[in-house]
Amino acid sequence: MRSQAHRNAYYQRARGSTVEVDNFIDLSAELGLVSEEDATACIDHCARLSYLLTRLMQIP
Repeated sequence: MRSQAHRNAYYQRARGSTVEVDNFIDLSAELGLVSEEDATACIDHCARLSYLLTRLMQIP
């Protein structure tokens, strides 16, 4: 990455995509396309990924 600003912009987009995936998982569970157990596991992974991306943005 060229600069911290470019890196953070990349991480912000990735975090936004994680939120989108989280929403699709919720919708899939509501429609009965995935089990609640699988949806919960995926949502937990999304939360962890979002946390890690946030921490990466805090590195100077």
